[in-house]
Amino acid sequence: MKIIIQFIAFCSFCMTTAQINISDGGIVRVGQNEASFVDSGGTQGNYRSNENYQITICPNSIGNYVQLEFLSFETENLLTDLMTIYNGKNTNGSIIASFGGDLEAIPQELFPVVPWGNYIASTDPSGCITIKFDSDNSISKPGWEAIVNSTPSFGGNNFNRLPPPDNSVCGGAGAFCADAGVLEFENVNEEDGVPNAGSEITDNTCLDQAPRPAWYFVEIGKAGLIEFEIAQTTGPGGTGTGLDVDFVLWGPFSNPSDACIDFTLGDCNKSVEHDCTGTAIDCSYSPEDVETATIPNAQIGEFYMFLITNFDGPAGYITLSQTNDSSLPGNGSTDCCPFEEAVNPSSCNATDGEIQISLLSPNTNYTINYIDPTGTPQSVPATSNASGQIVITGLGVGTYTDIDAGVPGCTPDTIVLSAGAPPSVTNLSSNGAICLGDDAVFTIQGTPGSTVNYTTTSGGAQTTVLNGLGSAIITSVAFTADETIVLNQISFAGCDATLTDTITVTIIPVASADASIRTSPICEGETAIFDIVGTPNTTVTYNLGAGNLTTTL
Repeated sequence: MKIIIQFIAFCSFCMTTAQINISDGGIVRVGQNEASFVDSGGTQGNYRSNENYQITICPNSIGNYVQLEFLSFETENLLTDLMTIYNGKNTNGSIIASFGGDLEAIPQELFPVVPWGNYIASTDPSGCITIKFDSDNSISKPGWEAIVNSTPSFGGNNFNRLPPPDNSVCGGAGAFCADAGVLEFENVNEEDGVPNAGSEITDNTCLDQAPRPAWYFVEIGKAGLIEFEIAQTTGPGGTGTGLDVDFVLWGPFSNPSDACIDFTLGDCNKSVEHDCTGTAIDCSYSPEDVETATIPNAQIGEFYMFLITNFDGPAGYITLSQTNDSSLPGNGSTDCCPFEEAVNPSSCNATDGEIQISLLSPNTNYTINYIDPTGTPQSVPATSNASGQIVITGLGVGTYTDIDAGVPGCTPDTIVLSAGAPPSVTNLSSNGAICLGDDAVFTIQGTPGSTVNYTTTSGGAQTTVLNGLGSAIITSVAFTADETIVLNQISFAGCDATLTDTITVTIIPVASADASIRTSPICEGETAIFDIVGTPNTTVTYNLGAGNLTTTL
């Protein structure tokens, strides 16, 4: 049966200026000018069997988010040919959607597709999405066509209803700090159409269900015990009727991004046991409208992630506040200063590194000052997104110091961007001196998979690729003069290094010998003495009538 899922376009300007094919792979950047995103067969053909493609699409402007509007989609089915869309620059991000086969037959936890319109969009601070497509070895289908661009709207544009709150997904988690006082926000309610948090949450915490999730994180500014009060009511400021509120608190993490990648340390079967909590340090599934969460021994610089749910469903307000007195001995507190995270360049020569600055005021103009690795002061004007984040892009490896967003009372920070070590040659050897007409053999050892540029006396400029063991053998066949190899450059994953290694194979001179009688004539009984003159250190075989004998010159 042919299944075609048609996503109705609400735009009258769906003209594209470029085409992105999933088989292109790598990282592609898009602007507000639209592009077409298609399967490997393009707009006219089917995708192929046995595909395993992955591509990352990022916005080319700070504070924007990549969005997809699918015009058509048709694959074999969910179990054989599957597209999965992730938040962020790799498949470690949260799953935005999974497509395959008849969408109506896919369980919600396997298909958490955005339900508030035809747009699927990033909610990651980078604004990027990563798309992975796998097909089996049998039937192929027409695939898909989608419009892709970037937008300043968090989570995508909307034509049917207001988009859900930004923090309804982990990647859009908002920051909370005690210095700001009580944090109050509208809950995620039954009108928002937000999918329940996935099975990785309910299978590894005390929650049997995680409906209408809201995400927040805290950074620790003072070590010690920290307690939080979480309350939910139908009205603001604690007014109205109380609503059942549940929560999970995970940590510690080195940064919020790590929290969104992995909440669990294993799995558990709730029908058998109910104590598998992974990295969760506190959790409640009670029917109360006020809950208390505790971090027993918080340390400075740690991050903790909250998931707060609205079990009952009606619209209302959630308040989150720190209730312990941080001035007392042994009590800790949260940190309200901005913090930075590094996104390392893809290789040592690349300039696709980033510094992500979080815990800023949402939708606010800032000037970010810092000193780059060359010692040059930089000043970058930028506007924080809806989650209070700014991303500085286009950075290479090195140390970035005095990073300052101008927030009163906060000290500048330092971030180090690094990439993998450049490739190298660890050894160059040969078979040494050889005879005229033999083969000269050179062996190169170095970084596996690297490409080495070199020259030889007889062959000129050439290249070779080191195998999985990091070796390559270069052979000059039947040469007639000394052969020298000079290594010039080694390259791997966009990273180059200059080489100066060289070695020569020399020809051993052809041995020669002449014999002559020292005395002539001689008489019977006298000793005949022969002089043999030839190549030094060579072995000469001779015969005086009693078999072969040898001597060394």
